[in-house]
Amino acid sequence: MQLCLSALFNNVENHSNSVFERKGLNVSPILRRAWKDFCTASLVEARRYHEGYVPTLEEYLDNGWFSVAAHVIISYAYCINDDVTEKNLEQFSSGYPDIVRYSSLICRLYNDLATSNDELKRGDTKGSMIQCYMHQKKVTESVARQEIKNMIWKYWKKLNGEVFGCSDFHKFFGDVALDVPRMSQFLYQHDDGYGKPDHETKDKVTLLLLEPVK
Repeated sequence: MQLCLSALFNNVENHSNSVFERKGLNVSPILRRAWKDFCTASLVEARRYHEGYVPTLEEYLDNGWFSVAAHVIISYAYCINDDVTEKNLEQFSSGYPDIVRYSSLICRLYNDLATSNDELKRGDTKGSMIQCYMHQKKVTESVARQEIKNMIWKYWKKLNGEVFGCSDFHKFFGDVALDVPRMSQFLYQHDDGYGKPDHETKDKVTLLLLEPVK
């Protein structure tokens, strides 16, 4: 654990120092906050699992959009790109804007749709949005899955509205906020392409990065 934490702290400081040298801006508090929120959310999930607690839908989503770690990726992209300014950092330092939350929620829901069956096989009957929805709404798994797909569609509409509407964020940040849930959709559209990347995901990554274009 000490080795992991040391690597994490060094990663944050290295990126922060790089931005400070290039731009004279201190992004360390934002990067630290992103990792702190992720670790806190993971601990909440672990406690719920060991206590056998089934969260409400609101409780699950409020914590789940942090535990999926999309906000960490977006925070890094926001802080280390060449377009970042002091004004941008002030806007981001006050809290996570909706564009980050919507992007993360889409990732969370795509993940849950794909990994729920494997979690059930491992004995985790309370760990995903599907189980929470079935428990709270007293519906079947198929109904829960359809409702979660509807939620994904709703958050895509909200995210697109933030990115292409009246958002104050520059184009690069908007692109990242869209690309992160696109990546999640790619990984999880054919079962768990992250936890078991031995089929479609492996083939597509191989074609993208290793096989020459003919």
